[in-house]
Amino acid sequence: MGSLLCPSKYLFTALTCQRWVYKKMSGRFVRASHYRHVFGQPAKPEGEYQEIRANCTGEGNFIGCNDKFFCYSTTGGGGPVVIHPLNKPGRLAHNAPTLAVHKDSVLDFDFNPFVSNVIATGGEDTTVKVSAIPEDGLKATQQEYLASLEGHERKVNFIHWHPTASNVLATASADTTVRVWDAETAEEVCRTDFPEVVQSFDWNPDGSLIVTTCRDLHVRVYDPRVPDGTVLKTAGFTGPKSQRALWQGDKGRIIGLGSSKTSARQYSLWDLKKFDTPLVLQDIDTSAGQLMPFYDPDNSILYVAGKGDGNVRYFEITDEAPYVHFLSEFRDSKPQKGMAWLPKRTCDTTKTEVAVAMRLLSDRVVPISFQVPRKSDQFQKDLYPDAYAGVPAMNANDWLSGRNASAPKQSMNPGAGARGAASTSGPRAASPAVRTASPAVAMPTKKTYEQLERELAEANHRIAELEAQLGR
Repeated sequence: MGSLLCPSKYLFTALTCQRWVYKKMSGRFVRASHYRHVFGQPAKPEGEYQEIRANCTGEGNFIGCNDKFFCYSTTGGGGPVVIHPLNKPGRLAHNAPTLAVHKDSVLDFDFNPFVSNVIATGGEDTTVKVSAIPEDGLKATQQEYLASLEGHERKVNFIHWHPTASNVLATASADTTVRVWDAETAEEVCRTDFPEVVQSFDWNPDGSLIVTTCRDLHVRVYDPRVPDGTVLKTAGFTGPKSQRALWQGDKGRIIGLGSSKTSARQYSLWDLKKFDTPLVLQDIDTSAGQLMPFYDPDNSILYVAGKGDGNVRYFEITDEAPYVHFLSEFRDSKPQKGMAWLPKRTCDTTKTEVAVAMRLLSDRVVPISFQVPRKSDQFQKDLYPDAYAGVPAMNANDWLSGRNASAPKQSMNPGAGARGAASTSGPRAASPAVRTASPAVAMPTKKTYEQLERELAEANHRIAELEAQLGR
């Protein structure tokens, strides 16, 4: 391949130039990127959710969301979880209705990615409850649930639904196990034991592998369906802070967040093909808060927020060294306690919005819109590849039998159409961009012994009433 004709001062090979474009600015080369000027725009006060009283205990992010609701744990009997519609900003009532299906505090939760009104919750009482809430949100405190997943011996720290198989979810507990469940039958279908407590885990995009970080300072990758299968293992971070790991989309790479022996917060990038040595290991700062990462595979942007920090950093990850490139950061005077991210399909393409974070503060939740500054009103195809559609590719039996399938995707172009009807009740449904809320239906499950016993008692009570009426 011949060389590119350009001044010798800026001479690169054609191969290099077709992948990278450089500009000379202020005496230095600046890497060209679509996302170099991404900025975070917080919602105005009328778009905030106020009077929030979140229970911020545990290792999770303390807030969750999907295309219709956000949720957080609060204090009180039954391990209450507030689940609030995104399209109703403002002050939440002091006696807001809750989902109260536990016997102790809830530490983590995850909305079903395929059914908007189904949520899994777990915490101190060692159980995981799968519940369905009304389509338009809770009107009163709810104590009914669809399934109770029982088997953990200590508190449940993390819950993640499978990204492509319906009714499959995984949980990590302080009992040093990660377990996979069939929520429809309420049965444990896979179990993996670890030497110490698992500090984080993440499914890869097709749900064939899980990556974990553990208190023994190792990162592991394995297929939970193969109990005695190969486990890839490498040394993680060396510091005392809790570590997190997540997949870099379908690249076969793993992003890690942790700390050094000197307590400097760090990020790392591993390639499964060379898992023993990280591609990148870089200090971030020396703050004390646990890092909460989110990776957008559509735009290759890694967002990093720290608990107790007032900023959100974001990086672009590329396929060539040095791999991780700092872009910018969102700054605020108020520290965050937790962070959650809306599904990509809810982004407003007319504002060139590439991500939306739900930022949990001490007394409110503030949406942050991350946008690429562009003046054109046309759909920006280079910013919006097809996104995760939120529909299953297979069922639990398919996955358990060894099948793997890529997640279905949908166009982000408002004029291209999408599966089903566009959402009219989403967080910002007035936008002309395509909104695709998942269907709001109750997930079929087998009833638990407690539910059957309760129904039997109610039936016997009704029979006694009828018999008394007949005897008069």
